Amino acid sequence: WVTVSFGSDVRIIQNAKNLGGAGGFNTALNDALEKGYEYVILLDNDIVVEKKCIDNWVKYLDDHLDVGCVGAKIMIMDRPEYIQEFGGQMDFEKYDLKKNYWYELDQGTEDIIESDWVSSCALIARVEAVKHTNLFPEENFLFWDDIEFTYQIKRAGYKVMSLASAKVYHKGKKKPINNTVTMYYGMRNRIKFFSKYEKEEKIERL
Repeated sequence: WVTVSFGSDVRIIQNAKNLGGAGGFNTALNDALEKGYEYVILLDNDIVVEKKCIDNWVKYLDDHLDVGCVGAKIMIMDRPEYIQEFGGQMDFEKYDLKKNYWYELDQGTEDIIESDWVSSCALIARVEAVKHTNLFPEENFLFWDDIEFTYQIKRAGYKVMSLASAKVYHKGKKKPINNTVTMYYGMRNRIKFFSKYEKEEKIERL
């Protein structure tokens, strides 16, 4: 990769080729591991972070040493009164995800939700917890890579939480239901994930 510096505050690390979302985040995570940072924040390029979000993230990790990763309360940027998602749980019965408050009008939520996974469009992770993962699965390229990354943190014995006071707004773009990129990567990586983490005696059912 190529590194460009802007004074002592900002460095841009540019990959030589498109590695997908997974490879892009891994470049940053490997840099954080090399430099020995305490925390790393991951944000997509279409996220706006509300004031105090990062302060609240950091304070929560400072106060809860058993927590490895904290996600955000993700709002829809074009409809800011609606929640896109707020953490989620695994459903090994249906081999799918349960997304809390998925596209619901925000009429109040829990302050904190313990989750199985959180979206990498906005999260903070403890670097010590990241060391117990294989980072993002780059073979995914898109979709389910952040789910697997944060689920690894949970499996390593750390809690994965979603924090309402860490609020962000996500522009995003809903793709048509028949979009082939969404269908291919989404289904392929979903099957790949559950094949990896399902109990051996249930693989045939999967």
